Amino acid sequence: MRHSGSAGFVALALYALDWTLWYQKVGTLPSAVLVALMAWLWSPSAERTRSTYGRAAAIASALLALVVLQSFIRADLALTMCLGVFIASALHLPQQLSLSRRAALTTSALGILLSVAVQLYLSRVLYPNASYDGVPVFMLLHDYRQLVLWVSCLVYITPFLWTLSQVFRQRCWGEGAGASLILAAFFHLLLWITMGRLDEVRIFLPMALVTLPLTLELALRQIALIPVNALPRN
Repeated sequence: MRHSGSAGFVALALYALDWTLWYQKVGTLPSAVLVALMAWLWSPSAERTRSTYGRAAAIASALLALVVLQSFIRADLALTMCLGVFIASALHLPQQLSLSRRAALTTSALGILLSVAVQLYLSRVLYPNASYDGVPVFMLLHDYRQLVLWVSCLVYITPFLWTLSQVFRQRCWGEGAGASLILAAFFHLLLWITMGRLDEVRIFLPMALVTLPLTLELALRQIALIPVNALPRN
């Protein structure tokens, strides 16, 4: 099971990365790294589970620093990551974070405010005249009739859609920060489909990668439920 999970993770990670080659942007892979670091900091470990006040403050500070840094690259990723943690914590969804529920709510709320503040600074102060030269803000109204664009989008997000369906089918949010990450990815998917080009799948790459552990966890849980006598034999 462990080898199957590792092999599946590598395969799906390469699948997600391979789609970014046709339309590269300089901020895509750095964003994926920063989102992965935020997911790592939110996830519990032996040290972070026994966190003291000082260690919790250090984790929260590191998370907020990553939020600010990510916001200068893609503020939508920072926003949805914090939004996922905030909603999952507020709704008492089953998960384990590196911070207590109160600290998670406070840190994620501050992260939301910081990401919005950075975006407003970039758009209103630093680059007030920047535009997309007539391209509409709500791209869904522009692209929804383009079948080819929908095919690219749906094929790319198939692993995530399967993960989302298994969360409800198995009634399992996974271990660690799974609930926060799947919600963050869902919110970011909505933003991408609404305001981005449907075939520009690199937009979803950071979330596609960060939810892969949950995808494999749910897949292995499903395999473990198959009776031994139902497996094919040589």
